[in-house]
Amino acid sequence: MKFYWDFAREILIALEDHPKSVVNGLDEIRETMSVDIDEHGSDGQDGEFSGGDFAYHCMMLCEAGFILIIPPPTFDELNPYLRLALTYKGHEYLASIRENG
Repeated sequence: MKFYWDFAREILIALEDHPKSVVNGLDEIRETMSVDIDEHGSDGQDGEFSGGDFAYHCMMLCEAGFILIIPPPTFDELNPYLRLALTYKGHEYLASIRENG
């Protein structure tokens, strides 16, 4: 799967702009994202991304230390979403891209 830095930045910015410090998965973060996420799948080439693309980019951002992926306290099939939070490193990265234009 290809990694799209613009999409990754969009996820980070959406987490920072969200009124909650911990976001409950894609359904909540969608409120502050400016890109489309098509549940049926897309390849990112047309500016649309799938839920799988979102999950992959979140996994990579977590691996890089920019976000935390927090498992729910109990698994509920009606709400199996992982919670997402921006780390200090994620805030630093966003500040650096704003400073550098």
